[in-house]
Amino acid sequence: MEIKQINLIQHLKSVAIMLHPNETGDDYQLNSTKLMNWLHQYDNWFKESVGITEGERPYTLYNRQVSLFGEGLLSLPKKFEELAESIINMGYAVSLTVDIVELFNDFNEVKSLCDKSLISSLGVITDQIDYLEEHISINDFMKELVALKRPIGLIGSVSALRNHNLLSLTSLNGTDITIYPPPGITGNNSPTAHVNPISPCANRLQLYIDQDGHIYPCMGLLGITDYALGHVTDNINETAILGKEYKLDLEQLMIEGPKLTNSIKPQQMNTNLPRVCELHREELLVNV
Repeated sequence: MEIKQINLIQHLKSVAIMLHPNETGDDYQLNSTKLMNWLHQYDNWFKESVGITEGERPYTLYNRQVSLFGEGLLSLPKKFEELAESIINMGYAVSLTVDIVELFNDFNEVKSLCDKSLISSLGVITDQIDYLEEHISINDFMKELVALKRPIGLIGSVSALRNHNLLSLTSLNGTDITIYPPPGITGNNSPTAHVNPISPCANRLQLYIDQDGHIYPCMGLLGITDYALGHVTDNINETAILGKEYKLDLEQLMIEGPKLTNSIKPQQMNTNLPRVCELHREELLVNV
């Protein structure tokens, strides 16, 4: 196998999965059994593709992670726990990303999952931190998060964290916390966003699965089904993951980044995607 192809597969070793409860509230919209069947199939293909089954390239198994995110994700605690345990038994770490209000409401469940070593890291979307501050002490809640002893990613405005004095909180500064601010300014009065220089997509390539089970090679394509690699109900041999014709050249994107036509003029940021990803997404949507 060519080195270039091996590198591409390595970038697709982790998976981010969007989950929403179904209408009956007994499972996720993306059936958990079907999801795990696909993940087992994908895991076997990955190990075979990079040579693990022949004892080669063991480093490709490092830092493999399944990231779970979505609204109402924790409203099915038993189902989530079963899913997380199955994922860990396959050798993946489990990361949970959740809104800060939902995290507060379901904190006991999150603590239980951490106590059982079913969550390796936690992403906290802080957009509603002002609302939560009206009901609780944010500083006290952050201390409870730190006590979970997990790496924490705070996703949102740095100024909001500063307004709540979180950046000077001793317990916060003494733990493994990363802040992920939005890549641009949004709002009707904000300046026009600059076009970022085109950069390789290697660091942004990762498998994403939406709530309906469609599979994508990056977050920027999430929801554009015309650019899905396949579906979790497909045999992996019948998807673009395994060579079926695909509309985009993933190897070229990995090495060079998207080739924008400049037909989309720079506008205000509409998503939390890097600007080059947003422009690429806008161009693709025009052609759908």
